Parts: sequence; structure tokens; C-alpha cells
Amino acid sequence: MSQRLIIPLGQATGMTGGITTKVFNADLLSHAATVPDGLTDDKIHLYMSTAEKYFVVTAASSAVADSVCNAINAALIANPGGRVVTAQVGANVSSITDIPS
Repeated sequence: MSQRLIIPLGQATGMTGGITTKVFNADLLSHAATVPDGLTDDKIHLYMSTAEKYFVVTAASSAVADSVCNAINAALIANPGGRVVTAQVGANVSSITDIPS
């Protein structure tokens, strides 16, 4: 597993609109899973291995949620022993929020 996972954001966020990526310590991540809510179905949960909290990744639309989830999981298992890997999500991630358990 890589030491760092980078997930690019499709639109810059933050106070100044300049945040274009989110960097995670990949050693602490377990997996990503789509979580259909019956309304927008664009949410992906990125679970921590310690179960202390998880992150909610919001895809650009429900049509790309599965591909975003698959790209994140593929990046988590790619590049064993490597340092940094970027999830190939294109511009399909609109936001990432951390949620305490």
C-alpha cells in the first residue's frame, strides 16, 4: 500500500477556492464503499482502518459514484511499498468531508 493517497477535487474548494486535492495517510485507510441514500446516490464513504471516523466523498453525480469508488479502492491497493499514489477520479469529486464515528 502507498503511504499517501491523493484525491483530486473537480472544483477548487476552501476559503479562497484554491484547494484542488485532498491528501490522506493511506496506511490509515481501509476501503471506499458507495452508500446509496435513495435520493442522489452520489456519496462514497472512505473508511479508516481504526474505525474512529470516516470521510464522505461526494461524486459529481450518481452516474460516476461507482467509478470514483473503484478508482479510490484501486489506488489504495496500488503501488505497494510506494510513497504517493493519485486516485484516477478525473473531475468527478466535488467535495470530501470528514465525519467522526
